[in-house]
Amino acid sequence: MMNAKKIISHIPVLPSLWKDIQNRIRFIRVSRLLNDAPYSRGKQLNELLHRYKQDLPQSDKDRIARIEAERQNLLNSNEPLVDGSLGEGGLYDAGIGIKEACKVSKSPKPAKLLYLLTRAVEPKNVIELGTNVGISSAYIGSALQVNGMDGKLTTLDVSPYRQKIANEIHRNIGLENITYVEGLFTDTLKNTLRKIGTVDLAFIDGHHQYQPTLDYFEQIYTYSTPDAVFVFDDIRWSDGMKKAWAELKEDRRLGLVVDFYRFGVCVRSMPDIKERYIFPPLRLK
Repeated sequence: MMNAKKIISHIPVLPSLWKDIQNRIRFIRVSRLLNDAPYSRGKQLNELLHRYKQDLPQSDKDRIARIEAERQNLLNSNEPLVDGSLGEGGLYDAGIGIKEACKVSKSPKPAKLLYLLTRAVEPKNVIELGTNVGISSAYIGSALQVNGMDGKLTTLDVSPYRQKIANEIHRNIGLENITYVEGLFTDTLKNTLRKIGTVDLAFIDGHHQYQPTLDYFEQIYTYSTPDAVFVFDDIRWSDGMKKAWAELKEDRRLGLVVDFYRFGVCVRSMPDIKERYIFPPLRLK
């Protein structure tokens, strides 16, 4: 007799439905565990999960719509990224247009998750590795603005052209809480962290390789606050990123580890809490 999984696999419509049911069950389980975990960030992340599923207030919708209008303008552009006004450009700038640069930005759904995460965590100091053309930083900066706690974002990128576009976008939507640092992360991160002093939220993106990801985490961790949140982007982008994520999940300095499939969210361990909470992958649609 065929078992349930085999039966499901032979009916075309059922595999996707079965995956959806499994994900819904996992959502409920993760939500309960986050709420019950002895971390204040756990309850905030649980709130984030539910807000993601709900209809946003109109004021949030309006802010996001302004960002998405800027994204669409970039996607409609036929201009080259590098126009010569700022020199040769960054490592990956040659031969591509503004449209192509924008296409690798965080898409609306994960960007919305970043927005809600920033709202929930209420950080004072945020660092982003990988500005690109400023879409993700627009979502983070807008959330900081709504929080009304004088939160600041510092964003790093090797490309002066991408940061120029990002700066223009951020000005267009009324953001004045973002600082731009140009150069290789290996050259700029250490000094940037010294200037910031402490980090409440880190979005580690832009250099999707095994060892650099771990190195940047090490440097930022030194300046992180006791309940800091780390977001690792594209954790399944390559074998190197999969390996880095596997090691980060086992790092005892991280007490809460939530896998949102596209990126991982980790909360720094608390010294008086011995148990760690590592959650299975959860797709938010």
